[in-house]
Amino acid sequence: NLAKPSSQHQFITKMHTFGTLTLLLLVLIGIASAKQLIDSRIGEQSVRSCRETSVSGVVTIKLNDSVSFQAVCVQRHRQFGDGWMVIQQRTDFMLFYQNWAAYREGFGNFDRSFWLGLEKVYQVTARVPHELVVEYQPVSGPRLYSKCANFGIGSESEKYVLNDLSGYSGTARDCITASKGADFSTFDEDNNINGDSNCAVTSQGAWWYTSDWYVLGDCNTGYHQ
Repeated sequence: NLAKPSSQHQFITKMHTFGTLTLLLLVLIGIASAKQLIDSRIGEQSVRSCRETSVSGVVTIKLNDSVSFQAVCVQRHRQFGDGWMVIQQRTDFMLFYQNWAAYREGFGNFDRSFWLGLEKVYQVTARVPHELVVEYQPVSGPRLYSKCANFGIGSESEKYVLNDLSGYSGTARDCITASKGADFSTFDEDNNINGDSNCAVTSQGAWWYTSDWYVLGDCNTGYHQ
């Protein structure tokens, strides 16, 4: 299970020259910077999305009687406002070199680096439209972001295909729209269409890799950043 953040914990951490990378979901649900969680508290309520609470911190998301999990919600984001759910906070490279089961279920610690889990993201985005924000904070330089007005993925039987991705805008290099239609890949579940190599092994990560990955890179590894 993902661990809860300690109170008054400052979410400002850095890794090498890459910095901090955060993926946020908003209902259509969004994703925002975990640095907004500096004074977060544990939410006791159960809600269907981060739009239904004013809490910035860990909240129990209950989609229905059989689907319930904890997630980090962000309110009052300095640029994107309220209602965002953090699906990833990344400050560590090696933690993210995980197998398929780990990416499906989620891993890490809410007060440091974590991945919420593909199955949770699927369950959330399959119900209503969502926006996605990928936010970068380099060790030096300004904060950058990529935003997609529509975002959704398929089920595990569909290899969590990135089947809905459109309306791109942002200040960062576009590292995501080329992945539309791609299946998710890990080192032990190679679903990328580049048959010559396993991109997850090469990048020491996991992503919706495409045949152009060696040129375009991806949002999640710092490769070709």
